[in-house]
Amino acid sequence: MRILRIKAVVFDFDGTLVPFKMDYTALRQGIIRKIAERGIQTEDFKVSDPIRVTLKKTREILNDKDMEILEREAEEIITFYELEGTKNNCSNHRCSRGSQNVKRGDESKASYFYTQSVANS
Repeated sequence: MRILRIKAVVFDFDGTLVPFKMDYTALRQGIIRKIAERGIQTEDFKVSDPIRVTLKKTREILNDKDMEILEREAEEIITFYELEGTKNNCSNHRCSRGSQNVKRGDESKASYFYTQSVANS
């Protein structure tokens, strides 16, 4: 049995090394919806704003406890869309076996399958 040594691990979700299609508009809309659910007026929130800008505006309004909850919810939304983007990429490329079974919490496994498929194509 041959043992491989890992020299580097690269995470590339912005499409620099391999194409990655994620619905950033839907992701940002989901976060803005969560903000609105907290009773905050969201007219000044733009879907085109980076997520960090949206959360910074919200941080100025919410107390620490509510902001902590919102940040967890935002992270769940981000994770969902990252996983969906990975699955969509795998359906558009020849991903290795097992990628179809990736579930929430397995994002790094999903990105591994996708990266392997692109590297091998």
